[in-house]
Amino acid sequence: MNYQIKKITIIIFTTLFLNACVTGGKDVISSAKEKVFNSASDDSNNVGLNLEVDNIEEKKQENVKISEHRNLNIIIPTFDPGIENNEKVFQELRNFEARRFAVKLKLALENTNRVGAVRVTPNTSASGQIYVLGQIKESNGYKVKIKVKVIDASGKKILDKDFSEKIDSSHYNNARTKNIDAYNPLFEEAALKIIEKIEKLNSKKISDLINISNLRFGAEFSPESFDEYLKRRNNKFSLKALPSEDDPMWQRVNSIMIREQLFIDSLQSHYDKFANISNQSYVLWQSQSYNEI
Repeated sequence: MNYQIKKITIIIFTTLFLNACVTGGKDVISSAKEKVFNSASDDSNNVGLNLEVDNIEEKKQENVKISEHRNLNIIIPTFDPGIENNEKVFQELRNFEARRFAVKLKLALENTNRVGAVRVTPNTSASGQIYVLGQIKESNGYKVKIKVKVIDASGKKILDKDFSEKIDSSHYNNARTKNIDAYNPLFEEAALKIIEKIEKLNSKKISDLINISNLRFGAEFSPESFDEYLKRRNNKFSLKALPSEDDPMWQRVNSIMIREQLFIDSLQSHYDKFANISNQSYVLWQSQSYNEI
């Protein structure tokens, strides 16, 4: 009986779909014919693709702007778990969340498709142009609160903001969302705010940040070779000059920097796998903790 009903339903939907396609196709062809033959009386001879030069130029400028910001490498060290002098916090869970939250923010930034390379690292020692530092203020399945600081390679703070989210019971009761991390909207909000700040950087600032980051990396290996190119004051850096591209020490440092980035890239699959494997258990903890509260 069920099989016959299913078969009849498929036949009905197939028939309706084909009729819609035929009817829609006829309408499209008729409309196209009218446009072609009626245009004979039109002096504009408006045939072919309708290209608007102004729109193309605007899109080109927009793409250039986006590509510039994508040259910036974003580093997200594991979050500060916020367990210092807090006896109410389960330390092992918070240490776990410190890594998970960094990965979730990385994924939220990548999903916007408006940034370049985003990497999670154990600490702030990795080279990059933008550093996103997070701290967990509260997390119990009912409410989550994090503090996010964004600091560029010159030492300038470009964002310092708290983000919080209260979870509605409907999230855990809805079959469509109960198996999804309830904190996702929080990371999406934080990611958009970070991007908003990054996209305000002009071309010169982007270029300076890349050079400062590279010189700071070089100075870690050979201070006598690269310190002269940087001005440092109160943990803030600015450019004084740039080394020659033919400088053998500069070329050597660049090759080391590429290897470091490849190593950090290799870590990303481990962080992503860690978050994916733990997802089911963590979502279950969120709902159980919510019920307890």
